[in-house]
Amino acid sequence: MNGSSENPRSSSVSTTFAFVGRLVSTKGVQTLLQAAQQLTAAGLHYRLKIIGDGPDRQALQRQAVALGLGDSVEFLGYTAPERLEEKLAGAATIIMPSLAGEVFGMVAAENMARGKVVIVSDVGAMREVVGDAGLSFPAGNAGALTQCMKGILEEATLPARLSLEARRRAAEQFGQDKMVLQHLHVYLNGPPLGALMQSEAFKTVVRAIVPRELRNWVRSPSRSSEWLWDSARFSFGTTKRLALSNDWQLVCHPRAYKVFSQSQLNDAEQGEEFRRFVSHCCNTMLLFDIGAHFGVFSLAAAHYGGKALAIDPSPIATRMISTEAALNGCTNRIQIIQAAASDRDGEIGLLSAGVFSQGYFKVVRGRSYRELRKSPTITIDGMARAWGAPTHVKIDVEGHEAAVLRGGRATLSEYSPVLFLELHTEMIRLDGGDPEAALDELSELGYDTFGPNDTIIGRRAILEKPIIRITARRGANTRPIDSGA
Repeated sequence: MNGSSENPRSSSVSTTFAFVGRLVSTKGVQTLLQAAQQLTAAGLHYRLKIIGDGPDRQALQRQAVALGLGDSVEFLGYTAPERLEEKLAGAATIIMPSLAGEVFGMVAAENMARGKVVIVSDVGAMREVVGDAGLSFPAGNAGALTQCMKGILEEATLPARLSLEARRRAAEQFGQDKMVLQHLHVYLNGPPLGALMQSEAFKTVVRAIVPRELRNWVRSPSRSSEWLWDSARFSFGTTKRLALSNDWQLVCHPRAYKVFSQSQLNDAEQGEEFRRFVSHCCNTMLLFDIGAHFGVFSLAAAHYGGKALAIDPSPIATRMISTEAALNGCTNRIQIIQAAASDRDGEIGLLSAGVFSQGYFKVVRGRSYRELRKSPTITIDGMARAWGAPTHVKIDVEGHEAAVLRGGRATLSEYSPVLFLELHTEMIRLDGGDPEAALDELSELGYDTFGPNDTIIGRRAILEKPIIRITARRGANTRPIDSGA
């Protein structure tokens, strides 16, 4: 390591180094202290934080005193993971002077992701992990470590350059999502498991004995891997924030964050529908969120002071709604009902789309009972009797819209709530149903249908779309953009 530069730093500037790990002999902290003593002898100013605990702590503290490092070295002891960022504040360089026992060097990768400069011994794979985005030295060589540390202290541009390179390399090579998904992909698709899973004999046996919901996880290893990884991240406390409006940031489970980002931000039509809905939200809203999925409409209603009934037959969906409500402090404003909305109370068989469609359930015809999951059914009229009349109803039920409307005739006629509907005309046609049935119900109930820009949209224009998102209101009087009958 070259210790000179055309733009040397002033030796009066104090730079903070840090070690994070268990205080045992194999971690090489004794080598680090020897290197620190050489810096002090050279008249260089620095701080060194030793973060961690272990059986060698007292011996290392005695060594630091014997080397005359009392003013430069601080032993901070064990630090809980949630407070590590606080303790590392001000430490731009992390030193890993291990003598043995480092198989990968996860601490190096984690600190590179933080933008820290990393100095590592050449033990195990640590030098490979760091690459050109950090500095390395022969294990146990205090003089070589001193030269690396002097470079950080004396070369003006080196720390900033290495910090940028560290962050870039960590993102490209060692992002947690990428690493876990790649490992799972190897396990699930590599020989012999991958070949077995693709064989027809295996598929036949699985169809006969394994429920569809479990098969969905097996059929899509990469999607299943994403679900498992997102769940693991959440179990360790990872959440993300999503700005859904200028005054609202939603706290999200990692999986919900991806779903909401794709639906409400990246998909133009769904984003427009959601913005129209938000414009209706107020503290007097009572929303029936039918086919709530992960509950973003219910969360919007609750955020703006209203209340919501979130109805969905999927246990994956209802668990996620419960999680999101808790994360955002609105459990008292969202009532979760695990059921399918229909035209009568009772029971219905639904097909689980599993991880392919983020846990959606839908009504289908002509499937074996083994393929279907039984779900209790509930009607809009029944919900209104139990929880009061809705001001707004959102319906997203994958082609079952007409039945849901039939189950709400009394409520819709008496209270005239505003409707937000996703009409799956093409799906209904392919399944042998009547795509006009839902429009017939709306017409009989006296509802006008509106497209974007709050202009009336006629039946013909609706039916031309394979899927369309509309609002519907009773007694509206707006010039149609399409008068097709």
